[in-house]
Amino acid sequence: MPGALDHALASLALARRLLDRSQLHALRDQGPLAEAIARRRLLPAATLRSLLAELAALSFSCKGCRSRYPSSSLSQLDALRCPACGGALSPGEPPPPSSRAWPAVNAADSRAGTHGFPLRPAPTGRSGTLPLGTESTHRTEQPPGSPPAPGERLGPYLLLQVLGKGSFGAVYLARREGLERRFALKVLLAGEDADEEAVARFGLEAAVASKVDDPGSLSVFDIGRDRGFPYYVMEYCPGETLKDRLRRQGRLPPEEAARTVLSLARTMSNAHARGVVHRDLKPSNVILEEGSGRPRITDFGLARDRSLLRSMTQTGDLLGTPHYMSPEQFRGEKDIDHRADIYALGVILYECLTGRLPHTAETALDLADKVCTQLPRHPCELDPSLPRGLADVALRAMAPHPDDRYPSADALAEDLERSLSGKRPLAAARARPHALAFVGGAVAALLVTAALLALREAGRRESPTGAPPPTGAPAHT
Repeated sequence: MPGALDHALASLALARRLLDRSQLHALRDQGPLAEAIARRRLLPAATLRSLLAELAALSFSCKGCRSRYPSSSLSQLDALRCPACGGALSPGEPPPPSSRAWPAVNAADSRAGTHGFPLRPAPTGRSGTLPLGTESTHRTEQPPGSPPAPGERLGPYLLLQVLGKGSFGAVYLARREGLERRFALKVLLAGEDADEEAVARFGLEAAVASKVDDPGSLSVFDIGRDRGFPYYVMEYCPGETLKDRLRRQGRLPPEEAARTVLSLARTMSNAHARGVVHRDLKPSNVILEEGSGRPRITDFGLARDRSLLRSMTQTGDLLGTPHYMSPEQFRGEKDIDHRADIYALGVILYECLTGRLPHTAETALDLADKVCTQLPRHPCELDPSLPRGLADVALRAMAPHPDDRYPSADALAEDLERSLSGKRPLAAARARPHALAFVGGAVAALLVTAALLALREAGRRESPTGAPPPTGAPAHT
C-alpha cells in the first residue's frame, strides 16, 4: 500500500500535470512510485529528478495543531495525517517550478496552486520546520499519551533529562533507586499507539545491541514496558561524538586517526563474529568516552542479526546515511553483509585523515552516481605529507566492489596495526580497483530509486552537516 511519501509525490505530479490519475492508478501496486515511474519511462529522467527535488524542498503543515514536518518525515507515515493530532497535512510552498521541467499552468493555477501545492517561491533560511515527533511551539497543551517528561518514572527508573530525541524514540538520562550509577534509557515514543511491527523492531534493536557485548559498544542492561511505553536501558557514556571532534578541531593526526579506526574495526569484528552487521557506521554514531577517549559505537537501529535472519528494515530498502553508504547499499541489494561496515570504516578513516568526505554532492541522486561510478581522490593528493600506506588502507576499505575490500574487519585492523608499527600495509601492494560501471536503461531507474529511498531514510538520520547529537547520547533515536 502506498505510504504518505508516495501520496505526496503522486499529488505533486498531478499538480504539475506531468501524469494523470489513470497513469498513477496503474502504478499503485508497482512498488515505490518514483522507481515505477522510471521503470515505465513515463517521465524523462531530468523531469523526474526535478520533481523529486521539488518534493524534497517541501514542508507539510497541520492546520489543527500547526505542527510542521519536512518531506523526509513522510517516509514514516502511512497517510498524509499529522502524527500528533491526526489532522490532514498540507504542503507548504516549494521553489518555483523550472520552465524547462514543467508544462505551463494557467493563471488560476498559478495563483492558487492545484492539489494543495502552491506555486510561489518558498522562503529561504530556517523556516521553523520541525522534525517528525517534535512539539510545535504553537501548542497550548500536550495531547493524551504524550512522551514521558523528566521527573517522571518508567518502571523503576527516574528520568533526569532528555539526552536526545528523534522521530520515534527519545533517550533519557536515568537513575535507578539504590544504584549510584546513571543510565541511558531509550523509549519508543508512540507508546500504546505503536503498531506491532514498530514494537518488534524496537525490541530487536535492544536484543542486537545487547548481543554485541564489547568494550567498544554500549552495554544493554534491562528492557521493559511501562504505561504502554517500551524502553530499554543501556550504559551511559558521557563524551563528545567523533563528528563533534572533527567539527571542533578538524582532521585528526594520522596516528590518532589510525588508532581510532583500529578500535572501531576490532569492535565490529566482534559484532560480525556474532552475526551482527551495523549498516550505519559514521562519526555521529561514535562516542569518544570522556576521560579515556575510547571510541564507543552506538545506534544499532539499522543493524541486521544474520544468525536470526532478521532485520529491522525491509529487505531491498536503501539503508544508512548516504555519505557513508557502500555502493551495494545505494543499489538496494538484498543481502548486505559485513563488508558494508568495512566500507563505512574506510570512509571514516578517509575523513579523519583529510578532514573531508571522499564524495560530496548536492543531491542524493548525484551522490549515488559518484559512489557507484567514481573513485575518490587519493588522500595524498590532498595532503602529500600523509603516510601513503595509511591512505592506501582507507582506499582499499572503500573499494567499490565488496570482493576488493578487506575480507574482514580483523584484516582491516591488522593492516592498521602494520601502519602504526612502521611496516608497509598490505593495501599498499594492491592496485587501485576500477570504479563500477553501469550500462543501459537501468542507470536512470537505479539512481532515481536511490534518491527517493535516501529521502525516505533522511527523516530519521541526520546529514553529515546537521546539528550534533547531545553529548553522551546515542547518536540516533
